[in-house]
Amino acid sequence: MKYTNPEHTGLRTYQCRCVITQWHHPWKRLARCQPQPDLEMRGSVPVFRSLSRLAGVYLGTASHERYSIESTFKCAMATLPPRRREDFTVAVICALPLEFNAAELALDELWDGLEHDLGKAAGDANTYTLGRIGKHNAVLVLLSGMGKVSAASATASLRSSFGGLRLALLCGICGGVPNANGDGEILLGDVIISKSVVQYDLGRLFPGQFEPKDTIHDTLGRPVKEIRSLLIAFETHRQKQRLQKEISEGLAEIQTKAVEESYDVDYRRPPHEDVLFEPDYTHRHRKDVQCSCSETQTCEQATKATCDELGCDFGYRVSRRRLENQRVGQETPFAEHQPRVFLGSIGSGDTVMKSGKDRDQIAREHSLVAFEMEGAGVWDEIPCIIVKGVCDYADSHKNKTWQHYAAATAAAAAKALLDRYAPAAGLIEQVKQVETIGFSPKFLVPYIKNPEFVGREEILNRIAQLFGDTQTSSVTAKLRSRVALHGLGGVGKTQIALAYAYWLHEISPEVSVFWVHASNRQRFRQAFTSIAQVCGIPGYDGKKADTLLLVKQWLESEKSGSWLLIIDNADDKETFFTDSGEDGVGIDVPELASEGGLGHFIPDCLHGSILITTRDMQTGLRMTAGTPPIKVDEMIDPEAVQLLQSLLPNHKFSSSEAITLASRLEHLPLALAQAASFILKNFLSINDYVQILDKSDSSLVRQLSEPFASIGRDSKTPHALTATWLISFRQIEQRYPLAGNLLSFMSMFDRQAIPKDFLTDYCYEQLRNKSDSVVDVDSPFEGDSGIGSDHWSDSATAGADFDAGSDSGSETDSYSGFETNSDSGSEANSETTLEVTNALGILQAFSFISQASNDTYDMHRLVHLVTRKRLLQGSKVQSFSSEALKMMARAFPFGNFENRLVCLAYLPHALTLLSRSNPQSAKARIQTGELLYNVAGYFKYQGQYSDAEKYLTRALELQKAVFGQDHPETLETMSALASANISQDRPEEAVELLLPMLEAQKRLLGENHRQALYTRRQLAHAYLRQKRSEEAEKLHLETLEMCEVGGGDEEEALDILGDLSAVYYQQRRYEEAEQLQLRLLEGRRKTKGEDSGITLSTTIMLGVTYTRQERLREAEQMLSQTLPRSRTLMGEDHYGTVLLMAYLGQVYKKQGRLVEAEELLLKALDIQRCTEGEEHKKTAWIMTELGVLYFDQNRLVEAEELQQRALKVLRKVSGDEHNNTLSQENNLAWTWWYQGRKEEAIQLMRKCAKSRECVLGRDHKHTINSFRAWSRWEKEMEPEDNSEDELGSASEDSSGDGGDAYVGSDDESDNGEGARL
Repeated sequence: MKYTNPEHTGLRTYQCRCVITQWHHPWKRLARCQPQPDLEMRGSVPVFRSLSRLAGVYLGTASHERYSIESTFKCAMATLPPRRREDFTVAVICALPLEFNAAELALDELWDGLEHDLGKAAGDANTYTLGRIGKHNAVLVLLSGMGKVSAASATASLRSSFGGLRLALLCGICGGVPNANGDGEILLGDVIISKSVVQYDLGRLFPGQFEPKDTIHDTLGRPVKEIRSLLIAFETHRQKQRLQKEISEGLAEIQTKAVEESYDVDYRRPPHEDVLFEPDYTHRHRKDVQCSCSETQTCEQATKATCDELGCDFGYRVSRRRLENQRVGQETPFAEHQPRVFLGSIGSGDTVMKSGKDRDQIAREHSLVAFEMEGAGVWDEIPCIIVKGVCDYADSHKNKTWQHYAAATAAAAAKALLDRYAPAAGLIEQVKQVETIGFSPKFLVPYIKNPEFVGREEILNRIAQLFGDTQTSSVTAKLRSRVALHGLGGVGKTQIALAYAYWLHEISPEVSVFWVHASNRQRFRQAFTSIAQVCGIPGYDGKKADTLLLVKQWLESEKSGSWLLIIDNADDKETFFTDSGEDGVGIDVPELASEGGLGHFIPDCLHGSILITTRDMQTGLRMTAGTPPIKVDEMIDPEAVQLLQSLLPNHKFSSSEAITLASRLEHLPLALAQAASFILKNFLSINDYVQILDKSDSSLVRQLSEPFASIGRDSKTPHALTATWLISFRQIEQRYPLAGNLLSFMSMFDRQAIPKDFLTDYCYEQLRNKSDSVVDVDSPFEGDSGIGSDHWSDSATAGADFDAGSDSGSETDSYSGFETNSDSGSEANSETTLEVTNALGILQAFSFISQASNDTYDMHRLVHLVTRKRLLQGSKVQSFSSEALKMMARAFPFGNFENRLVCLAYLPHALTLLSRSNPQSAKARIQTGELLYNVAGYFKYQGQYSDAEKYLTRALELQKAVFGQDHPETLETMSALASANISQDRPEEAVELLLPMLEAQKRLLGENHRQALYTRRQLAHAYLRQKRSEEAEKLHLETLEMCEVGGGDEEEALDILGDLSAVYYQQRRYEEAEQLQLRLLEGRRKTKGEDSGITLSTTIMLGVTYTRQERLREAEQMLSQTLPRSRTLMGEDHYGTVLLMAYLGQVYKKQGRLVEAEELLLKALDIQRCTEGEEHKKTAWIMTELGVLYFDQNRLVEAEELQQRALKVLRKVSGDEHNNTLSQENNLAWTWWYQGRKEEAIQLMRKCAKSRECVLGRDHKHTINSFRAWSRWEKEMEPEDNSEDELGSASEDSSGDGGDAYVGSDDESDNGEGARL
C-alpha cells in the first residue's frame, strides 16, 4: 500500500505492508489485504478496494461480531504513520538477525524509511525499523551484539530516542529447562514468558565455590504493576489455552508471509526429532580421536558436529510424556504441534549455557524455566517482558536446527501478547509555550560541533531528564534549574556540555544557548558582554552600565525566552564566592556589583537552565545550591574504542589494541585525543605508541605533556593533559597550601590504599611546624620511640625474635593513627582535625584522590606520576621523600604473626619508598636501615628468605657506614642475615658471618654476655644444618655451661635446652630429646605458668617426639589435650594452634583414623589460608601432609592438585633447590607415575635426583631414593616389579623417619624445631 504523508516536508511516499485480520471468524480471509500497487493513500483519504467485501460481511453479522469487525476496520483505517518518535509506545528488541527476521514478519505494517525522517537522539548508535503491531506503534531494534552489556547500552539509547515507550518485548530464542519446577515438560518450540529475571552469574567466585549476589541492591526488580496484571491472566487455564491458540494461528501467518515474500528460511516445525539426553551424557567424540574430549570436556570440533555425526547414543535419551502422547494415533510422525506457553523466572548470563548438569543445578537454585543472555541488560532500563522460543535444552547437544522455528513461535507469541496489552491512559501531549516578545533565539557557542564525540549517553540522558528536555509525549517536570558536571581535568566535561548544547539546539531550536568561559573573572565578563551585544540588551553600552547585572536581569525576564547557559571551567571557588558566604542563590545583588564574587550574577528563573562544568566538586556543589553534581568518570572500554576509531579513521587496529592504549592512559578522553594526535603526526601504530609509553614512567609523562590541537577546547587553555592538571596543582597550592603539600606527600607512596593515618599524621606535623603559638598539636607518634626504635633497643632479643619469629613483637604497638588527638577534646585539636578534613576534601573534590576501603585513599595513577615528575623537576622530591621515609620507619612494625595484617597493608608503601631511597644523612640512613630490617622480618615470617636476605644486606651496608663494623646494632643485623642464610640451606655463609661476629662480641662485651651466648646458639644451629651434629651438640653443651656458670637467667638456659633437644631429635636420639623436653616443660611451667604460649609450644614439641617414637597413644593424648587450651589461650587462627591441629592430624593418620586426620588437616589448611595466605611455607607444609594422606588413599587427582599448589608455593618462598621443594617434586613425580603420566614423572624425578645430588650429596638417602626411582622408571619395569619400598619413597612426609618434606618448622629443617611456636 502506498500513501503520502502530508505532515512531512517533501511529501515523501512510503511503501506500506498492511494485513487486516480477524482471527475468530471464518471470514477472516476476506479481511486480508496484501500489498497492491493500485492501492494508495493520498492526503488523508484512503482508498481500500478490498474492504468493500468486509463491509458486506459487516451488515449481516451479529452485534458482538460487528464490534470485532468494526475494530478491525478502524485499525485498518488508522494506517497513517506517527509524526513523532514519542508516539511509539512498544519496542521489540532482538539479539540475532534470525530473531529480527521473524519479528519483522509479525508486523501488521512496515513503514520503510520513516526512521530516517523521525531521526533519533544525539549519541544513539542504534538502527531502527518502524511499524505497527495491532493497535500499537512499534519500533524494532537489532542489537549490535549478544550479551547484557550490549542490551543495556542499546536500551538506554532506545529510551533516549523514543521517550514514549511503555513496554519492551525482548523477543527471540532461548535454552529451555526440560522439567522446570515440575510444572510440565518443556519441548522444543514452546514459548517462555518472563515473570522475573535472575542474573545467575552475578556474584563472587571463590576457590571451589560461587557466591551469588542476591541482596536487594544487586537483584533485578519485579515487573511494573501493569505488566504483572497482564501476565497473571495467562496463568489461568482458559486464558493460557486461548493465548496458545492465537500463537499457533500467528505462527501460521508468519509461515505464510515468509513464503509469499520469498524468504529463504523455512519457519515450519523441523522434521528432526526432539531429543533430550540425560544431563551428564556429554556431546563429545567417543571413538579414538586425538582431541581434548573427556567425560567432562568437549573439544571445539565436537561442538560443531551433530549428534548423528558423533554417534551420540540414543539409549541415553530421556523419555518425554508429551512426545509419546503426541505420537499415539497419529499417521505422520511430524504432525502439527501447538506450542505451549510457560511463565516463570528466566536466567540471564553473559555466557551460553551448554551443560546439562549446570543447567539443572542453577535452575533448581533459582527456580528457572529457561536461559538466555540479554534479559538482565534490558530489564531495569525499561518495563520489559521476555518472550522466547525454546530452540534447545541448554546442554552440550544443542544445535541450530530448531532456531528459526523457535524464533517464529516467539514472534507469534509477542504479537498475541500485544493484542492483550492496553497501556494505561495518561500520555499527555507536552506543549511548550514560550513568550519571546519579538526576540529570536540565539546560539552563542564558540566551538563547532565535535564530529568525533562518542558515548556518554547515560550522562547526556541524565542532564536532559533533570532539565526536562527528554522530548517525551508526557509532560516532563523540570527537576533542576542548575546541573553541574565535575571530574578530573581531561575527563571530557566540556565535550559533554558541547554535545548537549548541539543536541538541544537541534531538537529545540526555539531555545537559546549561551556559552560562558569561567576560568577567571575577565573571561566571565567578556562572555556576558558578548551576550549583551548579540541579544541587544538595552543599556549595555552605557558609560556606567554594569553589564553583568544587566545580563542577569535580562535572562531572568520573560523577554529572553527559554535558554540554556553553559558555564565552562568554573574551577576556582573564590572567583564566584567570597568568604562571607553571601554570594549564593537568592541573595540580593547591589546596584553596582562589579566587584565581589561572580555568583551574584548567575541568573535564577524557571524558564532558563544552567549547565556548569568544574574540576572542583565543592565549587559545583556551591553553584547548584547544594545539589550534588554529576560525576564524570573515565570512559568505559567500548567508548574508548569508539573514540579512537573516530580519531584514527584510517588506522587499522583491533579492539584489544585500543583497550590496551586506553588502559595505559586511564581511559581519559583528552589523553586519548592527545595520543591520537601524536600517532597521526608521527605515522605510528597504536602498538608503537604503547611501547613508547611502556619504556618508563618518565616517557609516559613526557607524552602526556605534548601539545596538540583539539575541537571544543578553549584556545587560551593548555591542551596537554599535564598542563591542565598543573593549573589545578598551582591553584590548590596557592589557595590551600596544606592540601598541595599533602598531594605531594602522597605521591611518595604506592598510589593505592594509602592509610588515612599517614595523611593525618603528616598534616598534624605540618601544622605544628607552622604554628608559632603555645598550643602544641600532638602527633600520633611519640618522638622517635616508634616500633623500630623499640626493636633496636635490645639487640640480643631482637635478633632472637628475627630468627624464631616469636611473639615479642606483640608488645610493641603498630601504627595506630591519631587517637591521642581525637580524645583530647581541645579546641586546637578540633580546628586541626577540621583542617585535615578540608585538605582531604579538596583533593577529592578535584578527583586527584578517592576514598577507598578500610580508611585508605587511592591516588589517580597518572596524577601520581605527574605529581612526582613535577617534584623532581622542582627539586622538592627529597624533602617529601624524607618525611615519608621518617613516617614509614616509625610505622612499619617488626614482621611476625601479631603484626602480619599491619605489615601486609604497609608493605607496598614501604617497598615503594625503599626502591627510591638514597639516604645521604646519618639520620636518613638510620631510618632506612630500621625500615629495611623490619621489612626483612616480615619476609622472613612469610618464608620469603631470599627477599629477607636482600633487605638485610642493604640494612647492613647502611649500619656499617653509620655505626661501624662492631656496633651492637650492626652485629644484630649480621645475626639476622645469618639466620636468613640458615633458612635458605646456606649454613656455610652463616658460619662465615657468625664466627667473626662471635669474636667481636667476646672482645667488646665479654664471653658470657647474652649477645655472645645467642650467637653461639646460632652457630650451633648452622652446624646442625651442615650435618655437623656432634659439633652442634658440643657447642650447645658449652653454651649451657657458660650460661649456668656466668649467672645467666633461667629463661636463657631453658632456650638452650630446647636447642639441644632439637640436636638430639635430628640425630634420632629421641629418648634423650624426650628427657630434655620433659625437663624443659617443667621449667616452662615454673617460670611461665601452665597456660603460657611457650609452655604450650614445649608440650607440642614433646608430642611430636612421641610421634617419632611411634608412641602414638601418648602423642595423641598430649596433643589433643593441648589443642583446646591453645584455642582458648591463643585463638583458633593463631599459627601455633594451626600447627597443633596439623600435628594431631599426622597422629590420626598414623593410627589409621583417616577421616579424622583429613577433617583436622582440612580445617588447619582453611584457617592457615585465611590468616597467612596461600603463599606461605606453613600453608605448603599442611598441603603436603594432606597430599600424602590422599596419595595413601589412592585419591590421586586430589593428591596431585595439592602437591602442585604446594610445589608452586615452595618454589616461590623457599627456592628451587630447597630440601622441601625437592621433596615435593619427588612426591609429585610418584603421583604422576601412578596416574600413568610416566613421561612427566620421569622428567620431574630426573630433575629432582640431580638437584638432590647437588644439595644433599650423592650418599644421602633421599638422593639415593630419587636416583633409584628414576633408574627403574627409565627401564619401564612392569607393575608387579614396583615393590613397596618404591611406594614408601613416594610419600616423603614428616611421618617417616626424618622425611625431608617435613616443613612444619619455622626454619624449614628436620631438627625437631617444628613445634616451636
